[in-house]
Amino acid sequence: MIFFIFRFYIMTYKIYLIECNKTGLKYIGSTTTSMSKRISDHKYDMKRKNTSSKKVLENKDYNVIILKEFDNIDKKKLLQFEDEYIQNYNCVNYKRAYKNIKYNKDKNRLYRINKLIYEKTWGEYGIYSWDNNLLKIDLDLFK
Repeated sequence: MIFFIFRFYIMTYKIYLIECNKTGLKYIGSTTTSMSKRISDHKYDMKRKNTSSKKVLENKDYNVIILKEFDNIDKKKLLQFEDEYIQNYNCVNYKRAYKNIKYNKDKNRLYRINKLIYEKTWGEYGIYSWDNNLLKIDLDLFK
């Protein structure tokens, strides 16, 4: 006789806020790990690359507050909740947690508009460097 033992793990998700006590800057994130592990990950990342949490953690004087906890929520819903907190708090996060279809359409539309403005101002992107409008500037303007 063979018995199978199934373990069901209840995954706890947390949305947290890190607030710098000196500057008042806030960072919002989400995690499934312990908060001490997540904070140490933030510290490791800020040594290697420029992250938005770096602005909050660099003074080494901060508080961590758990804003909300969820059990067995799907990742998409978690990111939607996190994104709501990011939108409602004045925080240093420069990346959105959840990018919905409308956000992506708006981003693409903004890119196309900026490209048109660039082309009207400086000429078509990708043309030869000797035909660049910057080279056509009258240097007497700078005298």
